[in-house]
Amino acid sequence: MSGSRFKGQFGVADEICGRWASGQGTGLPNPQIDDPRASVVPLPDDLAIEVDRIIRRSPRDLRKLLDLFYRKRLTFPRVEDIAAHLGVRERRTVYVRLHEAHVYLLFKLNEHGTLDRYQRRRVRDIRLRLRRSFWLETE
Repeated sequence: MSGSRFKGQFGVADEICGRWASGQGTGLPNPQIDDPRASVVPLPDDLAIEVDRIIRRSPRDLRKLLDLFYRKRLTFPRVEDIAAHLGVRERRTVYVRLHEAHVYLLFKLNEHGTLDRYQRRRVRDIRLRLRRSFWLETE
């Protein structure tokens, strides 16, 4: 997910969540995501399974927030809509809770060694894209 809304490691968490929501480890578009315009490249199967396992085992309120924020954006297009659904008054509260969800996810990914694998693959994929674009430009 390029152009993350968040900076630093939280941008990585946002990217992982967006890619998790888009594919669910199948390599195909996720039928549960309600935004057909979503064109995020899904995670590789092994990482998607690990991320899905972590999210399924996360506290219920974090799991619900991640689902609303990343998979239900047509149903809840504005952060204010998510806040109302969660029963909170301010959109800032949604972002504070989302930050907590990202911290939880990053902690668990790091604990399982998944974050390092993801970062290595991400760097490798960027290098491959750069090489391809270089070769295409020089032909």
